[in-house]
Amino acid sequence: MVRALDDSATTPMEPGKGGSPPREGNRSPWTKSPIILTDPNPLWRCYVVGYFIGDAPHVGSIHATVNRLWSSPKTGSKIDVQFLEKNTVLFRIENPQVRTRVIQRRYWHIADIPLVVNEWSPESALQPPDLSAMPIWIDLKGVQYAFLS
Repeated sequence: MVRALDDSATTPMEPGKGGSPPREGNRSPWTKSPIILTDPNPLWRCYVVGYFIGDAPHVGSIHATVNRLWSSPKTGSKIDVQFLEKNTVLFRIENPQVRTRVIQRRYWHIADIPLVVNEWSPESALQPPDLSAMPIWIDLKGVQYAFLS
């Protein structure tokens, strides 16, 4: 259907009809809303950032490992991986339960390289994690059982 353009598109709006809002003098038809709208579910809510301690493995190795460790076969959700910097990786985890579990554990090993993960947000993007202390597993060989707890 083709409709001819006429002056009705520039006439003041009437309830239930199209058109542009009326103007008074040189004032703009736009007004500022006193309400600040915030999105309760920001676009970055499903992203987790990871920092490798040392040289990061190949992206294919990371992708295969995290999908094996983190994704659930029941939900069928897959995890996307992309590099932000040489040792910084961005993970997209749509499933909120999986994302929460990954963030709560915080320390992971991917291809024998330590990985520290955090929630991603614009504020935290420029702040790498504090790596002054972190829990690690060690194997003690030759220690008598009396000294182990």
